Amino acid sequence: MSERSEEPVEIKPSSVMGFNGHSHGGMIIHPDCQHIVYHLGYIVVVENISTKKQSLLFGHHNDADIIVWDYEKKDIYCRFTLHKVKVQALDISPNDLFLLSLGGQDDGNVVVWNINKKDAICGSPAQSVTAGITLCCKFTHTNDYSFITAGEYCLRIWSLDVKNRKIRPTEVNLGPYKRIIQCLDIENDDSLFYCGTTTGDILCVIMKTAILVSIGPPKKIFSMGVKSLCHITTGGQLQYLVGAGDGTVAIVKDRHSKFLQTKFNFAEFSCILLNTGHSSSINDIIFPYATSDLFLTCGKEEIRVWHASSEKEMLRITVSNMTCNALDISRDGSIIISAWNDGRIRAHYPETGKLMYQIENAHNRGVTSIAFSADSDRIISGGGEGQCACIYPDNCQIITSGTDRNVGYWEVTDGTQIRELEAAKSGSVNAMDISKDGKYFITGGGDHLIKVWLYEEGVVTHIGVGHGGSIKRVKISPDQTFVISVGEEGAILRWPSPFLTESSKST
Repeated sequence: MSERSEEPVEIKPSSVMGFNGHSHGGMIIHPDCQHIVYHLGYIVVVENISTKKQSLLFGHHNDADIIVWDYEKKDIYCRFTLHKVKVQALDISPNDLFLLSLGGQDDGNVVVWNINKKDAICGSPAQSVTAGITLCCKFTHTNDYSFITAGEYCLRIWSLDVKNRKIRPTEVNLGPYKRIIQCLDIENDDSLFYCGTTTGDILCVIMKTAILVSIGPPKKIFSMGVKSLCHITTGGQLQYLVGAGDGTVAIVKDRHSKFLQTKFNFAEFSCILLNTGHSSSINDIIFPYATSDLFLTCGKEEIRVWHASSEKEMLRITVSNMTCNALDISRDGSIIISAWNDGRIRAHYPETGKLMYQIENAHNRGVTSIAFSADSDRIISGGGEGQCACIYPDNCQIITSGTDRNVGYWEVTDGTQIRELEAAKSGSVNAMDISKDGKYFITGGGDHLIKVWLYEEGVVTHIGVGHGGSIKRVKISPDQTFVISVGEEGAILRWPSPFLTESSKST
């Protein structure tokens, strides 16, 4: 038996791939204009735009903590714990004195924190008892002691009294209009502020009097609501850059023209593709036979081929309005087969992504698993929900896992169960892979944890934290030097291998 610590060793991913964009304000550009900062799962990523070098910040877990980071040191400056379940929004005062935090639906409070003293100053319910959820908050540009909150039928301007540890709201009078506000923007001199609504219009409010003065556009409102709003100055004229829920980007004129939409000419802008990633759950991952340079993933509507070392997407196969549940690639790398929720099995050329053939009505309730035979002459498919399984390298045993949160060892010859281990305290075990020498296996599932096990001893040697959702699949690279895991939040995490074999070390 190899030497090991009594407690499992924590491992951290070496890099991440993806960005689902579901969190409002989930990506920002650092003031140096050289880095972007975003989150993926429990990880905060600081990425250099030019070199793609990543700094991964770890500290978040399945809680509602607020972490203030020291950007230069890439370390935790302080941690605030007060909100319940979820932190809805954050903002920092113009002179970096105070932090403003807004709790989610189960909390409903707005809290102001002193960053230098690392403690809370005061808090209050963010909305009246007759209003809905407060969704966004923003400090003014010139005053550390004034901020705005907005949400479902609520819009308030607040003043901060540090001496008496109080925050006092002023209700904004919207007249006959009932709106759900999901974004805010304030003019540089704090004279006016603007609200983007789910209805698709923009509200303009005078800061000093808290009175609505304009609403628009009068006719052509934005489909699926105004998601983001930012004022810009072009040719000395104040205009507003709007992002809508249907993907529209537009420039609108100021309030005097009722926010009339003007033409947004994309040809005038140059763009650089920084990253690509799945926008929803990733259902499967595979490596081609004996190749660690490439891997494939699949999810809603698409299959993607990735280059492992550069972490760049090389090919995308799209089938609109369908979900790919599983995939495999032939031993010679000439065919990609995939399992889809419409009951079809599709085969594609790996060079171009073009459809080679498809098998109709393979399963009535969708195809959920698929694999080639060793000689690639036959395809094995499965439908409905089931377990995941791995075969021990000498083909004498099988290990399985599933919704019972246990790992079972089975004899291949007679199908008897040899052993059963508790693999998770909560959530199903969805993913499993075994090392080439059979000494280790890896699991992942609903508890968001990667676990490395000794096969014979049945004990956990390493635990990896990084995913913010259920882990759907995990695979060890063919050369055993790294591990790839994918999750329902759309994250692809690359982990350093904690169990390099002697053969891989020598290479």
